[in-house]
Amino acid sequence: MLRSTHREVFLSIEGFTKETGYEAKRATVPLTLVDLDELATLVVENCEDFDVDGRALLPLARVYWPIDL
Repeated sequence: MLRSTHREVFLSIEGFTKETGYEAKRATVPLTLVDLDELATLVVENCEDFDVDGRALLPLARVYWPIDL
C-alpha cells in the first residue's frame, strides 16, 4: 500500500515521451521521471554521500584537471 510519504521513480535509458510527462504530472502519487542523463548527474553530484555499500557497488573518484589561465 502506498502512503502519502511514498514517491514513485521511473527510470528510462531512452528518455520519455511527451505523453509520459503529461501522465506523470497527472498521477495521484508523486512521480519522478529520471532519464539516463539526469541519473548520471545525480550520481556525480551525490557520490560522495554514498554509504559503504553504494561506494562498493559504484566506486567513483573525483578527478581534477588543471586549466590554462
